[in-house]
Formats: sequence, structure tokens, C-alpha cells
Amino acid sequence: MANRRSFREIFPVLATVALAVLLVLLLSFIDILTGEISFSIFYLLPIYLVTWRLGRWPGFAFSLFSAIAWLIADNIEDYTFTLAHYWNMLVRLAFFLLTVYLVSALKVTEQRRRSLEKIFYHDILNVAGSIRGFAELLQAHPDIDKKEIYHWLQAAAEQSIDQIETQRALAAAEHDELPIEPSILNSLEIIRQTVQFYQYHPAGKNRHIRIARDAEGITFTGDQVLINRILGNMVKNALEASRSGEPVTIGCRATDGGVEFSVHNSGAVPRDVRDRIFTRSVSTKGAGRGLGTYSIHVLSRYLKGKASFTSSEEEGTTFRVWFPGEYQKNG
Repeated sequence: MANRRSFREIFPVLATVALAVLLVLLLSFIDILTGEISFSIFYLLPIYLVTWRLGRWPGFAFSLFSAIAWLIADNIEDYTFTLAHYWNMLVRLAFFLLTVYLVSALKVTEQRRRSLEKIFYHDILNVAGSIRGFAELLQAHPDIDKKEIYHWLQAAAEQSIDQIETQRALAAAEHDELPIEPSILNSLEIIRQTVQFYQYHPAGKNRHIRIARDAEGITFTGDQVLINRILGNMVKNALEASRSGEPVTIGCRATDGGVEFSVHNSGAVPRDVRDRIFTRSVSTKGAGRGLGTYSIHVLSRYLKGKASFTSSEEEGTTFRVWFPGEYQKNG
């Protein structure tokens, strides 16, 4: 069974390489037959195929193979390889390598877009399903206490808006198009606002959010909207990873010429995702879910900061983000 699965995984790779090699050999043969007529543009087809299917480095290797095949095909009759022939080969190779780089960059961008869209659609459909469920409950039971239902409907609507804003901010940050609006901030005020908001958030139900006793009130220059979003994602992740009654602690301190925020909960991140926790589409909630940790990484880096975490079964999990004391406005 394992051998069958292994063959199924390796067969597409072998098929792609075999097809690309056959295409290069066919083009070389046509080059030999036609003589002066150039078929250089068609060599891009097997190079594109290998790069898109197998990646950048196989594409680089195949570019070299194609350039050598082209050199031999151009000079197969007399085998007189002059300096000009080698120069032409290097020019063609450079063109092929540039093509590989652009194709691989395009693939990475496309994969990132699809990944973010998949996560976004998954999460927003969950919220929309909750709203529909509340509406059906109101319709089926007109005598039910509507006050609590209205509260959850509002929370679900706010969550959907938050997810849309997160998706928009991530897309803008990845394209370096997200404007930064610096203002004078106080770290304790930011923490108090975050605590106040998430006390009534669905993720905070039956959980305690508290400010660390040694949290420092630090005045610094930063973008309040983006920092609130980053810290909010940290707190939300911690709440969702905590069991009922467990506390989530938010702290801040001055360090390395800037300010560091931290969020701690008693749970531990699964070992199999710790090395990839800040990668898009990697989530402790399951495959294809959650933009939280990825957005923390992208947005903090966009603000010239950095995100990190520690996690163990004994000490729990602490996520940290550090921001410089001040930075210049852009956009």
C-alpha cells in the first residue's frame, strides 16, 4: 500500500520531466532541420512546464539543459564551438533563468492568493451560518427571549466585519500598499481597550482576561488601528485555545528601544505546528482555517516589528510582538 502511494506521488514528477525532455529534444531536432530559422521562443514551453509543476530549482536545472541542447543543435553540423557560440548560449540561459524566476514568483503569488481566499471563505461562511441559525431560531420560536439572540447576532456581524477588514489589511500589507498612520500611543491604554472589547466577545465567554501586574505604561509612536488588530488577534487566539475558566494575561514592557506586548494562556501549541505557526493556512484550529497567527506575523513585520512565541505543556503559550519606539508614516 505504501509503495502504491509512493508511486502515485512520484509519477506526476516523472511524467512532467519526461514530457519536458521530449519537448526539448523535439525542438532541438526541428532546429537542426530548419537551420537558420529560430525556434527559441518554443523552448520556454518545457521550461514553464517544469517550473510551474516542480518549482524554481528544477526550472533552473532544466534551463541549463535547454540552453546546452540549443547550443548543440545550432552547431551539430561542424562542431565548431567559437566564443560567440558560448556567449549566445549564456544569453539564452540568462533569458531562461529570468523566465523561471518570474514564473515561480507568479506561482507563489497565486498560491498565496488562493490560500488566503480559502481561509477567508471558510471563516466568513462559518459566521454567516451562525447568523442564519440565529434568524431561524427567532423564526421558529417567536416567544424566545430575543435579547440574548440580538446580542449574538450583533457579535456575529462584528466578527464578519473584522474578518473582512483583516483580509483587506493582509492583502494591502503583502503588496506594500497598506498606509501607516502614526500617532502617540500608550501601551496600557491599548491593552485596556483590548480587554474591554474581548470581555464581551464570543471567544471570551466563561474566560478571564487580565492585565499583568508588571505591565508598563509606555508612550511610543505607532499605528493604533494596526496595533489594535495585531493585539486583538493575539488575545482572540489565546481565548480560543483556553478552557472555560482559564485566564488570559496581557502584558507589555519596554525593551530593545521599543515596546513589547505579550499574551499568555495556559494551553500549549501542538508540536507538529510550532515550527510553522506563522505560515499562512497553518492553524491550531484545523487545516485551512484562521488568519490569526499569519496576520500577526505579516502586520507586525509591516510595522517594522517582529512576532515570536514560546510554548510548552508546563509553562503554557506566550505570543509576543515587538514594535520600534517610532517609525515614519508611509502611504
